[in-house]
Amino acid sequence: LVWGQAVIAEVYTLNLLVVSLWLYWWWRRPQAGGWLGFWAGLSLTTHLTSLLLLPLTFWRVPRAQWGRLGGAILLGLTPYLTVPWLGRPESVISWGEPQTISGFVSLISGRLYQHQVLALPPAEWLLRLGAWWPILLAHGILLGWFLLPWVWRQTPPENRPPILALSLAGLAYLGYAFLYDSADAIVFALPAIPLLSIPLTTVWQRWPRAAWMLPLLAVTLNFSYPPIKGQSVEPNNLRAVTVPILDKLPADTLVTTPGDPTIFTLWYFQLAEKQRPDLIIVDQNLFGFDWYRARLQRHYPELRGLGVNDWPAFLAANETERAVCAIALASDQPLFCPNLSDVAP
Repeated sequence: LVWGQAVIAEVYTLNLLVVSLWLYWWWRRPQAGGWLGFWAGLSLTTHLTSLLLLPLTFWRVPRAQWGRLGGAILLGLTPYLTVPWLGRPESVISWGEPQTISGFVSLISGRLYQHQVLALPPAEWLLRLGAWWPILLAHGILLGWFLLPWVWRQTPPENRPPILALSLAGLAYLGYAFLYDSADAIVFALPAIPLLSIPLTTVWQRWPRAAWMLPLLAVTLNFSYPPIKGQSVEPNNLRAVTVPILDKLPADTLVTTPGDPTIFTLWYFQLAEKQRPDLIIVDQNLFGFDWYRARLQRHYPELRGLGVNDWPAFLAANETERAVCAIALASDQPLFCPNLSDVAP
């Protein structure tokens, strides 16, 4: 789980790093409210699930320091100020319209994904539990909870509330991840690893000579499931599938995609590797957003049917002017060109 996120350009590894820094100041130096607040605010800019840390942040700092704490949190949030500036270049891969107030709020609040929060159908709960259980167990995420009763008895009474608070926060992360309606929702459980590991410090304090094994144990757990060589998606295989498909397409083809895995892959080959710049790539899932259609219209003024969210009408309006092909890299038939018999799938 950790390894799978560490080797790709995603937000979760960065978020886990900042959460770990927050956890250090929260556990070891809570009196330094300024640093604690800064890491809390910065963690929010890496992922909104860090909102779960704010109650613990204020609870840990004396009320007399809340003003300073709040200022430090705002300082940690300053990366948000760069979003409108970074979103200024007219690029088809810019998300939303951060230059406007409504677009900025929509972007930083994750409005695009809010319909997936706490939305997993109850009929799928047992299926997800069965799929996640071996992963969580292999990574030791559940170990902290299994040992919590023993740790509770071994911990001095004055240290029990922080352990309970971290355990509840870890449970909140697990609950959020479990109920998030997405196939890769388990990545939201990553911060639960350090939060639920803190109670284990009592165990290692009793056997300090064995503490050196912790880094080795962490690496072993995170490499053990799933096996690295067993990953289903490998860059070389993806390239072997994608490049021949792109080579088959006629010039100036309108390429439609069914969602993130395909559109992101095609964007990489077209924008990063400069392959097939003549293609017009349009994603069906993004088509429903006004800002996306407006951006397409600015980039490709020759396209028709972008004024309204009507996907069939959009395809019909453009198929008389250019070839229209659908690419779905995860499908058994990754290439489909209904009006081109000479383009084999």
